[in-house]
Amino acid sequence: MFSPSKVIAGISGLAGFSVAIFAGLMAQNPATTVLTNALVAMVICQFVGWALGLVGERVIQDHLQTVTGAGAPVVPTSSPTSSTNPPAETGADAS
Repeated sequence: MFSPSKVIAGISGLAGFSVAIFAGLMAQNPATTVLTNALVAMVICQFVGWALGLVGERVIQDHLQTVTGAGAPVVPTSSPTSSTNPPAETGADAS
């Protein structure tokens, strides 16, 4: 199932990795130092992004519960639900 917190975690990890690579290269550090620091930054940023994503999901879920007044948590789906209208009659049954 689609999880926004995992997407946010991945984006945060890649952003941290990119910034660390760029900063290390601009500082003219050795390649091993740059890559080591970038990997550490990626892992840390991924966990921070995951935590922030979970908080964001919870805030949105609580807001939707408040707005809809429902007792059960609202879980968004990635595909639209089917219509509640019955199918139109065709052929000999239609009057």
